[in-house]
Amino acid sequence: MVNRYLKLSTQEATVIKDQFDIAENKLNNIIRIIRNYRISRKKEIALKNKLKTSIIQLKTKINNLEISFPEDERIDYKRTHHISEEPIIDNEKRHIDHSENKTNDPFEDLNDIKSQLSRFEE
Repeated sequence: MVNRYLKLSTQEATVIKDQFDIAENKLNNIIRIIRNYRISRKKEIALKNKLKTSIIQLKTKINNLEISFPEDERIDYKRTHHISEEPIIDNEKRHIDHSENKTNDPFEDLNDIKSQLSRFEE
């Protein structure tokens, strides 16, 4: 086996060695970036799966809550029989006060409801 050598000056040798060191550093940086990307991608996938399972759990809890609430029969009856929005009760006309003087106080609303109920009981 024959070894062949190139004759280089010291200046050329140092330039080549510097370029080789720079290329090696760049390759090491690329390898480090790829490793960091793989690690972050694994974390992202784990978080995505955790989020997906928590969303599924929330959906099931919401469905369980909706099932536990009583259903409004009037709405179901309207959907199946196409009844008009305003039901007629004993052909009586009812006056509804839409004045702007109403407040958002729940206690006043409660008192109004009690007074209306007392009128019906008489």
